[in-house]
Amino acid sequence: MARARTRLVPLMATAAVAAGALLTACSNSEEASTLTTTVTPPKVTRSTSHAGTPAPALATATEGPLQISGGWVKQPPKKDMTAGYLTLRNSGPAADALTGVSTPVADKAELHTMQATGNGAEKMVQINEIPLPVGQDVELRSGGQHLMLVGLKKELAAGERVPVELSFASGKRISMSLPVLSQEQAPRASQSPSGGSVTPTSGSGHGGH
Repeated sequence: MARARTRLVPLMATAAVAAGALLTACSNSEEASTLTTTVTPPKVTRSTSHAGTPAPALATATEGPLQISGGWVKQPPKKDMTAGYLTLRNSGPAADALTGVSTPVADKAELHTMQATGNGAEKMVQINEIPLPVGQDVELRSGGQHLMLVGLKKELAAGERVPVELSFASGKRISMSLPVLSQEQAPRASQSPSGGSVTPTSGSGHGGH
């Protein structure tokens, strides 16, 4: 009987050790399983950049035989002045001419063009009118004929709209709202032509328009 008890003690100890090892293994397994299922994946951060903001639609207007398209204003490179561009078409039976422009956002608005100085440079000069032959497109663009807004009364940010009124030799007047575009939004065809230099007229300081 004593021998039997003596044999049982080691067996019981062995069983206890085995049970403990089993419980430890199960505990480790459950812990590992818990850790695996509760791991939080890293957050994906999306870019909020708006560098490619699309440009607003260019302005258009029609009054009788006169059609205006592609109208916009350059975001001012200087705080006190900027330029406006558009394309005019005269579909009437007789020639006409753009004779003036006005806007409430500037002290004055003028018609300008570029004039060669004879030494390979150009200067900007004010003109009284822009002829509109029958059936032809006349483009007001950077480096050519354009609208000039001088003495801005407020800063113009990209996306804003500038009200203007155009006057014609025929007596017609056309009111429209031109969007302000940044350099990145400006139509490619209206960028300043390469080559040559621009000399502003005395006291104007409008070079590059």
